[in-house]
Amino acid sequence: MTFALFQAQRPPFGFTAMCRYADVRILTAYYVKGKFVNIQTLLIAFALTVSGLNPKPAWAAEHDVSIPVTLRTNVTTNVVVTIRDNPHDLPCIGRTLVTVSGLAHTAAAWNPLIDQLFGSSGNRLVCRVAAIDLPGHGKSGLPQGALYGSLTIDDYVTAVAGALDGLNARFIHPHAIIGHSMGGLIIEALQAKLLTEGSSLAKRYAIWLATVMSPGASREQPWTFADSGVAAQTIAEFVLDDPTKGAIVHLDAASWDYFFFTNLAQQPSPYTPAPEVVMSKGYLSDESLSASAQLVGAPPWQRISVGNAPFAIRNRTLLLYVNPSQDMISLRAEARAGYLQLTADSSMRGFLPVDDDFAVHDMFVAQPALLLQKIGDTLWANL
Repeated sequence: MTFALFQAQRPPFGFTAMCRYADVRILTAYYVKGKFVNIQTLLIAFALTVSGLNPKPAWAAEHDVSIPVTLRTNVTTNVVVTIRDNPHDLPCIGRTLVTVSGLAHTAAAWNPLIDQLFGSSGNRLVCRVAAIDLPGHGKSGLPQGALYGSLTIDDYVTAVAGALDGLNARFIHPHAIIGHSMGGLIIEALQAKLLTEGSSLAKRYAIWLATVMSPGASREQPWTFADSGVAAQTIAEFVLDDPTKGAIVHLDAASWDYFFFTNLAQQPSPYTPAPEVVMSKGYLSDESLSASAQLVGAPPWQRISVGNAPFAIRNRTLLLYVNPSQDMISLRAEARAGYLQLTADSSMRGFLPVDDDFAVHDMFVAQPALLLQKIGDTLWANL
């Protein structure tokens, strides 16, 4: 089966009706019945949503959920998930999106994008966002039984799975998940792990839509930044031996800005948050050295494997792959190869290129409105 089933016309009815019709509960019912045709409705509604947002962000009430997770034998942590409800869509029933952050990022870095999603009284596709802080990041606790610096991407995969289990136990049932950079790779690795267990994101969590933005590349995919050795050399410059956390990668705010907000011409995005803003809003986190080294395959680590086509259509979770054109870390040609390896979809319908002079790695922080608009435009072009 190919993405040919996504061919559809613009709906003849209004925005709100479209979003209600595309409610993931309806989509879920179609999956349960063994049908797959209603995915086109979800894509149409998503395109409508992201291309028609009000640029003025709205404040949304939030609360934190602390979930105890066992990472490995005798190693535990508390994973904190920040829950934000759309003030324009209360009470919130379903339509929950989970976020997974990248290297040296916290859940707070998603706030500009969440503000944009919630900034329109017409948006009914997402009524709640559950932003996961990985262990040792943001509000989540350091591990007990091991140094933070020894945590690996495998531990982060376990933490995200534990967070999803904890949310379900609290009657919060997300049907969509989005990850940025290393967070995208974590989602891919979680899907691969579940598949080896005879399950999947769809079977275990009823997650039907996964979006990865500039994900780190798995072992099966080309990645010049890592394969050239530049990534390992860059990480080595920021290694710090912390008496409490162990060996970590410690980025200062100015360096964080440079790596994630600079385009291919070495120009900083004019929308880069100032270092003092990065710190005051809590976007930046120390990162485990082990996870960092595993991410880029710095010796003695190898990059993590996700197997072949974990998001093939037979596994029933649609993958959208977002690639900003000016991303220094994830180049366009390699991103296209990555999408194909993850999905086996030669039509490339779920590959979403975002073209702009300052479509940088952290565009979701710098220009969330433009990012969503570009994604929406691309989705419409592919339908």
